[in-house]
Amino acid sequence: MIQFLKESTFAVNEVLSNSIHILKGHYFSIGGLLLSIFLLFVVAHELTFYLEMSSILIKIPLMLLFAVTLLGLQLFLFKYILNLLDHKEHVGVVKTWPSWSELFIFLGGIVLFTLASLLILVVAMIVCFPLIYMGIDTEVVSFEIVPNVAAILSFFILLRISFFPFFIIDKGTNVTKSLRWSLAITKGNVVRLFLILLSLTFVSVLNIYWVYMEYSIMAIIFSLINSFLIIPLTSVVYTVAYRDMVQEYKGSEDPSILSNIF
Repeated sequence: MIQFLKESTFAVNEVLSNSIHILKGHYFSIGGLLLSIFLLFVVAHELTFYLEMSSILIKIPLMLLFAVTLLGLQLFLFKYILNLLDHKEHVGVVKTWPSWSELFIFLGGIVLFTLASLLILVVAMIVCFPLIYMGIDTEVVSFEIVPNVAAILSFFILLRISFFPFFIIDKGTNVTKSLRWSLAITKGNVVRLFLILLSLTFVSVLNIYWVYMEYSIMAIIFSLINSFLIIPLTSVVYTVAYRDMVQEYKGSEDPSILSNIF
């Protein structure tokens, strides 16, 4: 177990080191794309107030426009980082921008991703239901135990399937196959992925701590570090981890769900 943790830690350090190297060389382009996504969220949020009383004929096209642009920018960011990893820095915007089919498949994946979250909640409720007959208060089970169990299950299961967008843009797979591939490459890599997320969320936790302790200067410092370093680094780290896991994968070219869950 100790040797396994050592190997996982070494792999995490290698992923973080490669990601920092890429981010250093292309900080403004990656940061610019993330800023564009953030600004799009802000504009969409502000427009909801101005268009609250508008006709549905105006709302629906605008909602679709924002959704397509947002999905496109997210996939564009991942494609751009993959191009950097493959030393294709000079690939044009037109070739990097996702196709309509990739956008629709990505949207389908998000829908399945959401349904998986709801299914996990239902499973947590079924698992915890017998606790009521063991004398535990119904409100405690419903509002404390079930949400916590669902959160833990969601974390590990959604972590396993969260790499599906990369297979859509990198391998041209459909929704179900991209989810199966994500399960396959993350099998045996949960500890590594957990350590990566722990490393990335450490600054955010410190930021929340300083805010809670009302140390405004420290809170501002860690907030700036989180905004200008950790958030851009996260997208790069996720992409580098995906590429490493794909290269290490030795399983079937058409992985099944059941054989890769555990």
